Amino acid sequence: DVVRPFILFWEALSKWCTPESIALVQRYQGVSIMTSTMFNEAGGNEMPRDDSSGRAAISVGATRLSSIMSMLQMNDSRSVVELKRMHKKTDRIRQLEDIHVRDVRKRLGEFVSSFSPHANAVDLTMKQWRGLTTILVAVVYPELWVDDDDMELPKSLMPLDLTREECTYLVRSSLTSLGSIW
Repeated sequence: DVVRPFILFWEALSKWCTPESIALVQRYQGVSIMTSTMFNEAGGNEMPRDDSSGRAAISVGATRLSSIMSMLQMNDSRSVVELKRMHKKTDRIRQLEDIHVRDVRKRLGEFVSSFSPHANAVDLTMKQWRGLTTILVAVVYPELWVDDDDMELPKSLMPLDLTREECTYLVRSSLTSLGSIW
């Protein structure tokens, strides 16, 4: 039985994201619902730092987060181009000229740094990493995503058998849904 990419992506996000991740996404979306107090009450992703096993776990977690960021960086410039291309038929294309790969990488770095270092790695193919990168670029730069049902999906998402509704959910609502769980 093959697991659909939508489920793989949802499971990865639900494992990786913390209340801090949700707060960052809400900030990127211009919504400020979750506060640092809520983050602290939710437990965050802190590890005990006073014993050697805690330090070892943090080291493994840091390596895992670094690996995630490396996979995203392999695909982020292509994702930015694809997402901007979606706007060619809209009047917003000029507004997006100021979004550069370095800006996207900065936000992706902030976002990935907020992930739980305890979360297990996910096993994705290179095509799936490309698609997930496009989704995450749109998460950290929501203005890049086009909600129009008539618009074609970015090329990196097409071979993954994802519907527009699933992609829009992952970009616009999945992290808000996770936030409501905490």
